Amino acid sequence: MRIPEKRQKGLSIIEMMVALVIAGVVIAGVYRTFTIQQRSFVFQEQVSEAQQSVRAVMDLVACDIRMAGFGMPAWAVGGVANEIRIDQGSPADFTIVGVFSAPIATLSNDASIGQSQIILNTNGQSLEFTAGDNLLVFESDRAVLPILPPASVLAAPLTYKTVVVWADVSGINPTIAIDADGETAGTQDSLDERFRTNALVYRVGTVRYQLNGTTLLRNGSVLANNVNAFQITDLFNAGPPPVEETFGSYQVVLTVTTETNDPDFPGGVRVRTLRSTIKARNLEYSG
Repeated sequence: MRIPEKRQKGLSIIEMMVALVIAGVVIAGVYRTFTIQQRSFVFQEQVSEAQQSVRAVMDLVACDIRMAGFGMPAWAVGGVANEIRIDQGSPADFTIVGVFSAPIATLSNDASIGQSQIILNTNGQSLEFTAGDNLLVFESDRAVLPILPPASVLAAPLTYKTVVVWADVSGINPTIAIDADGETAGTQDSLDERFRTNALVYRVGTVRYQLNGTTLLRNGSVLANNVNAFQITDLFNAGPPPVEETFGSYQVVLTVTTETNDPDFPGGVRVRTLRSTIKARNLEYSG
């Protein structure tokens, strides 16, 4: 008896081509959706970074401006321009003078009236001082403060004075020759106030902001990239006549862009701008 053969049918070429076309369309749609979502994620991440960058930079600028003038000797204060010096040719280039860091040392011995030197306790660190450097010696009647005091503390009973380093010196626990009144050039004046052991000693320094192309620098170090605009305006001198209420007030404008262009966004790049008015709380209006 003969058993009939079973005929097995497969896919024809046309059916395979149709299936491949349908699969290709589906894969292309999935890939396009994926690339759109990925690009959107990348740009949103860059926008978030720009937003965080502009806020972080503004917080640091505000902190520096609020410390402007703190620790400056009386003979060096001749107006707001001395504490915050704006380059007349570029409002994106300005220098702030004040105390911006923690104490560098304490007094290892009492400094009495009439002395022309102080001895520091540097906690084992070797420090270098150059003639002409300004140092702020700070002491509170309540307690020696472990950190830089806020402006509110300055209203409490305390003693502080800015002195000038008279001669170069370096090392651990150095003895520093000082000029307690730098108003008279070439004359070394002695202390007219007494400071106790452990009084804090700070450096009076400068912070300079510069916009170099699209890179914002702080004392020569990169602070932020992709900066489209950075400007500081002294509101007191912004327009006649000067108003006393605006003395020591500065407006800072900072604009940061995303790192890459977004072809789907008008203008090509996402922009984040932050504008802030900051009060330099250590400056006093003298009329």
